[in-house]
Amino acid sequence: MGRQSARLYFQGKDHKDIYFNGHYHDAMYLTDSEGNATLVWEKLKDIPIEDNVFKFAIIPNGRYAVALKGNIHIDWGDGESTDFERDSQLVITHTYNSVKRYIVQITGDLKNIKFTGGFYNVKDALVEILSAFPKTMEKETDFSDLLGGSAKIEQIPKDLLANCLSAQNFSAAFRGCTGLKSIPAGLFDNCHAATNFQNVFASTAITQIPQGLFKNCTNAETFYNAFSDCAGITQIPQDLFWGQKKATNFSHVFYSCKNLENLPQGLFKDCVNAYTFERAFMSCDKLEHVPENLFDNCNFVNNFGYTFYYCKSITSNVPELWITHSGVNEHKYCYWHCEKAANYSSIPMNWIAY
Repeated sequence: MGRQSARLYFQGKDHKDIYFNGHYHDAMYLTDSEGNATLVWEKLKDIPIEDNVFKFAIIPNGRYAVALKGNIHIDWGDGESTDFERDSQLVITHTYNSVKRYIVQITGDLKNIKFTGGFYNVKDALVEILSAFPKTMEKETDFSDLLGGSAKIEQIPKDLLANCLSAQNFSAAFRGCTGLKSIPAGLFDNCHAATNFQNVFASTAITQIPQGLFKNCTNAETFYNAFSDCAGITQIPQDLFWGQKKATNFSHVFYSCKNLENLPQGLFKDCVNAYTFERAFMSCDKLEHVPENLFDNCNFVNNFGYTFYYCKSITSNVPELWITHSGVNEHKYCYWHCEKAANYSSIPMNWIAY
């Protein structure tokens, strides 16, 4: 094999992130000896936060549908537009003649939007969100099923929810977005009223959870199934649930996170009202280390059923819940198939099987 070579080059001079040869750059490429270029770094551009404008990009295959509420004007991006007025949410459709990228712009008094499409299968159409939700949505409380399992979305704008000051319900907001690889830091920073994070990122492709994701959401009550089936997650930030004194439901929270390796010390230290951890880490096949005092401050738990079910790679001591939480009503199969745990021989059989 002959000698291989590669070189880096930069593009753009607008954003002050990388300084090289006298200029600031917003993109970096790697080229091989044949001159083929691959983008290896790009500055994330800020999205506009406007009072009454919302934009997103779609690649529809014929008919497109989106659920809307408000008094608005919709520019479909193909030369056609629709005026819409509705006090409750309604699915509206539009038919496109070509399969290509369109920029949809909504102006006016938008109260809510959901990319579910109702009976229409449009989960592959949404490809990018181009602006934050407008200030007209600041009193909306319901953001459940927000993206409707949009499979082509890879990123969420960091300021998407900056104006959503009254948001309470994020149940399944990003669930099933199988192309979503990252969560921006500060996504929920302005959502102080949020109570429901059930299924919020379930079945996505995220590989990392930012620190302090829920730090300002101290009214949260449920994290049921919040990160289940996120096979890309290997670590959990230590402070993920700090301040969650009102949260009661952590059932299935990391269910079937197949590549999760370790649980951090103090993860649930503030979760003093937690009531259930049923199946919380069930089928986390690669989980190796569990802090022994993980649940020490969770004195009101009544369900540890299946919590570490089939966590077959745990080699550390597991929490001695049969001693510290001996009065719980449900604990069947809590440690089923955890034979490699250092203290497995001490676990009572009724915590291993039924």
